Amino acid sequence: MEVKYFKLVIAIAEAGSITNAADKLFLTQSALSHQLREIEEIVGFELFDRVKKKLILTNSGRLFLNYSYSILEEIQKLKTEIKRHEAGEVGRIRLTTEATTCYHWLPRILKNYQIEFPNVDVRLSSNSSNKPVKLLLSGKVDFAIVHRTNADKNIEFIEIFTDEVIALVPTSDPLSRKTYLVPEDFETVSYITHSKRHDESAFFEGFLKPNHVMPKKWIYIPLTEAVAAMVKEGLGVAVLANWLAQPYLDSEKVKAVRITRKGMTRKWFIAVLKNSNRPKYFDRFIHHVKVAMQTK
Repeated sequence: MEVKYFKLVIAIAEAGSITNAADKLFLTQSALSHQLREIEEIVGFELFDRVKKKLILTNSGRLFLNYSYSILEEIQKLKTEIKRHEAGEVGRIRLTTEATTCYHWLPRILKNYQIEFPNVDVRLSSNSSNKPVKLLLSGKVDFAIVHRTNADKNIEFIEIFTDEVIALVPTSDPLSRKTYLVPEDFETVSYITHSKRHDESAFFEGFLKPNHVMPKKWIYIPLTEAVAAMVKEGLGVAVLANWLAQPYLDSEKVKAVRITRKGMTRKWFIAVLKNSNRPKYFDRFIHHVKVAMQTK
């Protein structure tokens, strides 16, 4: 049933006649009478008794009128709430990342963002970081911070920054004396990784696998501090973002070594579903991330 029908019944009830209601609704009397008959056919009962030139509500008509007021009030509340969401007065952002290392810089961005939008609830998804784009496509998150993209026409990938990936090598390992590492250098090492599924990691898929290289041993360690401690004790080699490795390079026991002669860089993106009607606070979140990471 169309909203205009509820407005029409209210107008007739308040005006008391077809003539007065037609003037109020800017309709002809015949058009209004026709619409009233349509409503009564839809609901299956008469809403008004015709008494001379007046329309008097039936018992069923009074019930319909009461619900009409309630329905229009709820519709107005909905419109108001939508406007508040669009303006960022209230809202929700669900966020996931491809790498847990993002949590080293995300809190600072979230803090600044929530100064501007204190009533937007930002939730970090604890789901697997291996499939962030799938979470986005399934509607379980609103944003995914990733360094791998695909050609999905439903997703917009917005570049936010570029970093370099280095090998964190114990100084006791001969590899620490090399200017840079090549794929074959990883055949003899115990490789320490943040990725629980090492065969799905970007470094394996993009660097080792194409060159048919497999480390002699995989060691899964989820915490960066623990990874660095393992390397420091000579238990293996790790691959980290250069900015993430910096706090651990003051030790004489570890060294950062470039990967390939030119170095290995990767681009980071915010992935979001393509939608021209994104709320303002969505675009402002993207802006906060881009500004923060470009000055990183």
